[in-house]
Amino acid sequence: MADFASGFFPGKTVASTFIKTSAGRVSLLNEFLKEHQKLEEQGATIAQMKRQIEALTVTVQKVSDQVALSKPAPQLVADP
Repeated sequence: MADFASGFFPGKTVASTFIKTSAGRVSLLNEFLKEHQKLEEQGATIAQMKRQIEALTVTVQKVSDQVALSKPAPQLVADP
């Protein structure tokens, strides 16, 4: 087995190559998990912001309706 591995990784043992490869995979997995966590947090933040926008939209519509109701109705003037 050492002869087989030395053809691919000269001067390296199978065990040291495996450990380095495994450590690299663990490092990549950790980076992936960190980025995934960030995406989940961003998704939660976006959902919260959407709810806030919806609530503000309702408030703006209510104020707009109140302003429209408080305006005096247009009056018709008869031509003399």
